[in-house]
Amino acid sequence: MEWNAHPLTSPSMSPAPTLFTTVDRDVILHAGPKPDSKHDFRVHKFILSLASSVFKDMFTLPQPPDQNQNEKPDIPTVDVSDPPEVLDTILRFVYPGVEPPKIADLPTLTALLSAADKYNITSIYPILRDALNTLLPGTLGTRGGVPGWDIASTLQGNG
Repeated sequence: MEWNAHPLTSPSMSPAPTLFTTVDRDVILHAGPKPDSKHDFRVHKFILSLASSVFKDMFTLPQPPDQNQNEKPDIPTVDVSDPPEVLDTILRFVYPGVEPPKIADLPTLTALLSAADKYNITSIYPILRDALNTLLPGTLGTRGGVPGWDIASTLQGNG
């Protein structure tokens, strides 16, 4: 799926090139599964650290020294394997003052849950739980053989 054509993108949301490219950010997340399909997100360490213990720990690790100390230091870059549209959506959920996108389908919900679990961003679990109830009514509390049971189990802390 083309990055700009992702179902989570809507006219009411600022496109990532505007929202996550401002110069006042102090780290770049370099997202994408392949080197030729990477997308840069300029973000704030502080905001990500509040939302995610994984990012908090990542940012406390020592960084390699700058190669050329005479030049202005570059913003640290962290490579992540997540698809850009998934990372964009996760960032929209954790950034204050940004309207969270609507979750329209089960594959999107699954991708977001995987990323939320990977980065330990449990604050968005209630939103994902509500989306699951909307997409598959009655799934939470139902056992075995139901599409989305793995998602429901994780959201309830049973997975």
